[in-house]
Amino acid sequence: MKIKFMTEETHLLLLLRKNKLILFSLLITIVTALFSSGFLHPDEHYQILELLHIKLKGKIVDPTIFNWDYHLKIRSWLQPFIYSILIWPLQFLNGFQMATVIRLFNGLLGLFALRKFLKLYIPHDRERLTRILLISLCTWYVPLLLVRTNSESLSTTFFLLGFFYYEQRRKPLSMIFLSLSFLIRYQMALVICPLILIDLIKKKIDLVTLLKMTLVFTLFVSIGALIDYWGYGSWNLTPYNYFFENLVQDKASNFGTSPFYYYFTKPLLKGIPPLSILVLALALKFLWKNRFSSLTLALVCFILTHSLIPHKEVRFLNFIYILLALFCAVEMLDLSKKNRFVLPLFISFNLLIMLKTSLFPAHARIELYKEVYSKKDDIFYTPKGSAPFKFTMPFYMDRIILTEQITLGLPGPYKVLTSNFKQFKDFSKRQNCQKEYSQYPEWIENFNYFNWLKRSSFHAIWNCGL
Repeated sequence: MKIKFMTEETHLLLLLRKNKLILFSLLITIVTALFSSGFLHPDEHYQILELLHIKLKGKIVDPTIFNWDYHLKIRSWLQPFIYSILIWPLQFLNGFQMATVIRLFNGLLGLFALRKFLKLYIPHDRERLTRILLISLCTWYVPLLLVRTNSESLSTTFFLLGFFYYEQRRKPLSMIFLSLSFLIRYQMALVICPLILIDLIKKKIDLVTLLKMTLVFTLFVSIGALIDYWGYGSWNLTPYNYFFENLVQDKASNFGTSPFYYYFTKPLLKGIPPLSILVLALALKFLWKNRFSSLTLALVCFILTHSLIPHKEVRFLNFIYILLALFCAVEMLDLSKKNRFVLPLFISFNLLIMLKTSLFPAHARIELYKEVYSKKDDIFYTPKGSAPFKFTMPFYMDRIILTEQITLGLPGPYKVLTSNFKQFKDFSKRQNCQKEYSQYPEWIENFNYFNWLKRSSFHAIWNCGL
């Protein structure tokens, strides 16, 4: 029996050693999903999770939180529908816990899709494939984007799965995932259509296969229309509404326009140079080697078309950034064979950035919402002269709290919400106010170089009038 135990233990150790890179990849994804709460852009919350909240609770708590695209019915309901299936048996959880489950779902599904996609380029070397996957996930923004609840991230995941089956010559099956990608984010048509058109020109797709793919796409667009009816309560051709309002009516331009070269400069600055420059350089090297592939040509169409659209935002190219990280990882592993210092330095710099991006909330106010939710208080005040603060994320709170101004010194107790560093320092000196919550720990003041705290939001809750 002792020999058998040792054999099983040795087998387990060998199994863990063999799969340690996969376990590291899982760990990075799970940790980011657990800690990177909140959102990078409001649409990630208000146009996804708040739509889900309507269906979970059967009511709209505050119609003012929905912007014009909801009221004009140009937003797809497919993503909230998918999340509703995931969350329906878990409604005993609170909103923060539900959001964590959704991020875990996004991250793990995204990790699976990345591995499938990379398998197309490294089909027969499992260890090399796993190393490249880990390098990709050590690119600081990849796990951050994968776990997000925005349409850009989930549509990318479905595209990667669809492209895997597409290249495996299972094109009708691939169309299921490509259709899901399109229905979640309509802009994905700008890469899906060129991809198919280029392969038609190259005669990689025959007419019978094209007909099958068209039938699958039509079926899923019809299912999407049913889901949008479930969401809006009326029949709409949502993709057409989106095209008409954004491109024909050009309403998106009301939110600002940018020059043609925006996507060739802004992401490099946001991506933290020189890391962003290195990622781009290695990815371009990979794409140049594969410059005649249908995917490369389709990606060029995607970028150029986005560049022609006046309204631009960095997040619109999340799909491209994730692919660039994958292509960079392939070249990075080859480069590390010539220079053994390159890969450790690359991973080290990225991990330093990930201490912030993967271990802290994506939106600082989420911790404030958690604090208010845990207190169950409905009345908060702000110092006289401060703008009222409105808690407007019903997915987390299921209620609206609007702070009121108060003259300090009145008998209490009462809760006061301060929103900047000056107010924080002022209340720290008040003997009748005790701090209950602070957005930052006390030691952060030791690193207030160039007085950056003065220019940042600094929320704190005080129990006053004691």
